[in-house]
Amino acid sequence: MNQTDNKTPRKQVAVIGGGVAGIVAAHLLQKTHDVTLLEQGDYLPLKVSGEHAAHVCAYARRHGQRAIVVVVPLLPVRLLGDNRVLPLGKEVWADTVLELPDGLASAGWRNLLSGESHSAGGQLAIGAILASFPVALLTTGGEP
Repeated sequence: MNQTDNKTPRKQVAVIGGGVAGIVAAHLLQKTHDVTLLEQGDYLPLKVSGEHAAHVCAYARRHGQRAIVVVVPLLPVRLLGDNRVLPLGKEVWADTVLELPDGLASAGWRNLLSGESHSAGGQLAIGAILASFPVALLTTGGEP
C-alpha cells in the first residue's frame, strides 16, 4: 500500500486513533464512504463523568454536519474485578455518562456496531451506549 495515499486503511486508522477502536472505526467508515470525516474531521476529546469515568475513553470526529463518537472501555479487568463478564449495561456502568458539547448534543445517534439508536441530549448514559456490545461507534443520523 502507498503510505502517502490518504485513503489507505493504515492512514485512516492513524487519523481516527490507534488500537482496536481505530481499526474498527476506520473499517466501518470506509465501508460507509465517509472518508472525509476521517481525513478532515476535527478531533474532539469528550468528557465522561460518573462513578466509572476513569474506565472510559471517548472522542469525536466532526466535519460539517457529520460526526462520529468512539466509546471504548479502559482497563475492564480493574473495573469488573473478579466478575469475568463483558463490561455491558447499566449494572456495570452505573451513573457514568458521556457529556456531549453543544455542537453534538442536538444530534440523534446510531451505533454502527449494534444498530441501536440514542436520542439527542447533552448526556448519554454509558450503560445504554454499551448495552449490547463492549465498544461503540456512534454516527449522527442519516447516511453519509
